[in-house]
Amino acid sequence: MTQREQVKLELMMEQLLEMKADISELKERILDPNEGLIVQTNRNTWWRKEVDSLVKGIPELIQFKKTTYRILWIIVTAVVAMGVRIISIH
Repeated sequence: MTQREQVKLELMMEQLLEMKADISELKERILDPNEGLIVQTNRNTWWRKEVDSLVKGIPELIQFKKTTYRILWIIVTAVVAMGVRIISIH
């Protein structure tokens, strides 16, 4: 083996070792049982499932609020009209 081939081989070995270290670091980040990618994905999925039922109830809540406001305005208008009528009679 020539000197040039030896240098190229050593360079390739260094790059392979760097790649191995990078892959090990990525593997550790992904599979970390406390803060790994899989754990975060599972937390996100759990959160979306929990919140989904609340989000589906929002249109019903908005409709209830509109109906309640309408009823309250009808009651307030009726009370004011009766008050005006009572005052205008006397």
